Amino acid sequence: PDSELARLLSSGEVAGIVRGTLDGALTYEAYQKLSGCRHEVFPALFKDPFGREFLLGPISNPETWSRESRLEEALGMARFAVSGGSDALVGVNTDVRHYTDEGRKHETQGVVGVLNQTYRDADWIVDGLRERGIHEAKNWSIDFNPAVEQGFNVHVPVNGMVGNQIFRALLLCGSTVLATPRLGLPHCYEDNSQ
Repeated sequence: PDSELARLLSSGEVAGIVRGTLDGALTYEAYQKLSGCRHEVFPALFKDPFGREFLLGPISNPETWSRESRLEEALGMARFAVSGGSDALVGVNTDVRHYTDEGRKHETQGVVGVLNQTYRDADWIVDGLRERGIHEAKNWSIDFNPAVEQGFNVHVPVNGMVGNQIFRALLLCGSTVLATPRLGLPHCYEDNSQ
């Protein structure tokens, strides 16, 4: 219950909370109410079965449904990678392939229009990253795996729902989650997802 969570958070007994016994969204909501703080970036740090490490975000369904919020997520993850001594090679993913967009980019209505907009958004995000000094940024369309194979270490899905599905697929394929921190908070907040 919220009152028990509030008591644990305020008493410092947070170790008594085990992910899966409480809804992660409710836990974070309670943290926000108690602290008055909100995170800026919420990536997952993965290690795949081949030993490659990379960041993926957004990973939560309600996160980054606007291109502006995805740009901020990408910038935050790129800065985090650089602060850890890595280069930031940012791959932005869409809902359509390059050649599909090329043949249908004139369509703006219905499902195809929505999918096409993700491609426009990815190009906009890549341009925004480059303008802010992240020069190794690329619209990978739906090609997440070739981006990882080519050493891209920051991955930005089209929205939180797609990121959440990639997150779960990576787990199914034997990848390991090394961390899922909420960056930009004054306290350490780690959501150890199932």
